[in-house]
Amino acid sequence: MTKMDRKEYFRLRSRLEELRRISTTEAVEPAAGVVFLDGELAKASNPLDRFALYQLIFHEYAVAERFDKEIDAMRKAIVEFPNEPVPWISLAARLSYDQDTVKEARQVAEKGLEIAIRNNRFVRYALCTRARIAVRIGDYPLLEETVLRLIEDASKIRTEDSGFEIDFLDSVVDDAIGRQIRDHYLDIAQTARAQGQPQS
Repeated sequence: MTKMDRKEYFRLRSRLEELRRISTTEAVEPAAGVVFLDGELAKASNPLDRFALYQLIFHEYAVAERFDKEIDAMRKAIVEFPNEPVPWISLAARLSYDQDTVKEARQVAEKGLEIAIRNNRFVRYALCTRARIAVRIGDYPLLEETVLRLIEDASKIRTEDSGFEIDFLDSVVDDAIGRQIRDHYLDIAQTARAQGQPQS
């Protein structure tokens, strides 16, 4: 999905920064930015604007550590934009932090990956999220299969995607997945980094 008008986006960001400063100095409710964004969302009719506003709302709830509200907002975004991969992937990532919802996180991640592949957008982001979930639930066959898919996807160039992320391998013991697979992916990530592509 194309982004909202840059001038409008920076207007919103400027207002959010102002609200954060107020909340720091005057003990205003940390989610004050969300109240502002909800008002903007109620007025917005352009789908591009509405989608961008949802992304900002997710971020504001995360900053305020209101993860329950962040999840609610993600579910609303999915209802409104069911064929956009990012809300699905973001929801899967958030759900994976709670043992009570990690099973749902796996299902949501698969749906996000399916949509990402269909749209050819954010496929690596979906796969990296899937890999993190595999680590959290200790499903190393799933992790290995996901890393293999990341390797297969390495030659694809997209304007909308994440970099070759490696954080999900940090806490994994060496023999949890095949060493050749692990080393091959790390080589890809290192090469991408040397070429100036993002990595985390």
